[in-house]
Amino acid sequence: MMPSTKNAIFVEINQLFLPYLEVFLKSLFRIYPDCPDLLIYHTDLNDTQLSRLRQHAAVKTVRLEEADFVSGPPMASHRPKQADPRISYARFLIWTDRMKEYENVIHLDTDLLILGRFDDLFSCERFTIFAETYQEEDSLFYNSRDPDLSRLLDEDGIRLPARVANCGVFVVPRKDRSPEDFETLCYLLKRYGKYIKWSDQSIINLWMAKKGIRATEDNRFNFQHRLIDTPGGVNELREARIFHFNGVDLTYRLLLVRCARRLCRMPYGWNIYLLVYGAVDNLLRFWRSRRKFFRSLIGTTRHFSPGLQNQ
Repeated sequence: MMPSTKNAIFVEINQLFLPYLEVFLKSLFRIYPDCPDLLIYHTDLNDTQLSRLRQHAAVKTVRLEEADFVSGPPMASHRPKQADPRISYARFLIWTDRMKEYENVIHLDTDLLILGRFDDLFSCERFTIFAETYQEEDSLFYNSRDPDLSRLLDEDGIRLPARVANCGVFVVPRKDRSPEDFETLCYLLKRYGKYIKWSDQSIINLWMAKKGIRATEDNRFNFQHRLIDTPGGVNELREARIFHFNGVDLTYRLLLVRCARRLCRMPYGWNIYLLVYGAVDNLLRFWRSRRKFFRSLIGTTRHFSPGLQNQ
């Protein structure tokens, strides 16, 4: 049962991730035909795309240019087409007066597949977020040993968390959306902007550290893709409510999202999906290794045969 208080789901999007949003919405509305307000903040969707999204009564779209919000540097892993940082920092709007009518606001990335109801998240009394599974790759900063960075952290009394949080899924109750909380986020962005590696995710982790909030160790509500390939991963996934495709190469991520949506309700569907993922990933690795080999071969040929460059 959905709680009686008014809640919302917050999503940010641009053209690049629109195909993911379409798959995400199909999975969400299948599980939640009674979906609460779904707030879609976007940068560049056209009128036709917006009209299609608004066919569901829960959807409310807002162009980011209409909202006052802060922005900062892009994520380290973003390619040029992804590099518009407004999409990531749009999440900070959750902490503003734009959300004042809602008790709980759940942020969801678009590269998610909704597998089951997550009503527990709508009932959270305090900020809730889930641990990152890619810990060894997920330092908050480009250089966490930078002496200037260490000095700033000491001055702010911030101790970095042992477990970094992943910002694909999190819940912000009214208690943690005060003007002071938003001001703290803006302060941290201004103070640490040149050091951070993962844009808003780094800043939200710093905000958590300053408030003494820790990431929750519960994979059901943010089952990140790496976990499916671990011992017992498929069995754990059967209990998951939200499957997150983070860490999957963008070259074939959308293919896997669409594949998973069709297989997830089949008997042994996740076992089949794991085989598909392994085959696609190995094929891409093979192709890239051969491409690298032939590029190096061409480079060697040109080095010993400079006349070829003029032919």
